[in-house]
Amino acid sequence: SIMRRWIMKDVGVGNPCLITYDYLRLDLQDFASKNMQAYQSIGLKVIALKDFATKYNVPILMLAQLNRSGLDTDDESALGLSDFIVQSCDSLNYLKKQSDDEIATQQGKDIYKHKLITVVTRRGCGMDNNGPQAKQYINIKSDLTTSTFLEGPWSGKQEEVKF
Repeated sequence: SIMRRWIMKDVGVGNPCLITYDYLRLDLQDFASKNMQAYQSIGLKVIALKDFATKYNVPILMLAQLNRSGLDTDDESALGLSDFIVQSCDSLNYLKKQSDDEIATQQGKDIYKHKLITVVTRRGCGMDNNGPQAKQYINIKSDLTTSTFLEGPWSGKQEEVKF
């Protein structure tokens, strides 16, 4: 109801905005009181957010925590309780720290310490993790204290993207 009131009162339906949902987690009260499995509780939350986004024509950036396999893999399995999330999202991306080796290969004055990996996308080509662009990502310069991100070149190109 907070998101709906914000859109209706402050933004206006149809006006551009972005809702950031930080972060998707298991609601222990629903989980315990309704005798639900963890994946069911997460699934209901994801479906409700997707329905809200469709009804009010607003994008929602939803953050979730990777499981332990996320340290070693960049596919859908790295996202905890991923089936419902992956089925409902338009794009699944991972924001990760770059390794020391990745940072060392960067040329130029800008150093990008994070990377954005497109895992699944419903619109556009994305980055094929199995084809010729395997292990590609977008370099990201970030200040996580102010949630500021600057998109740099993707790992296959060495020029900065400008809008």
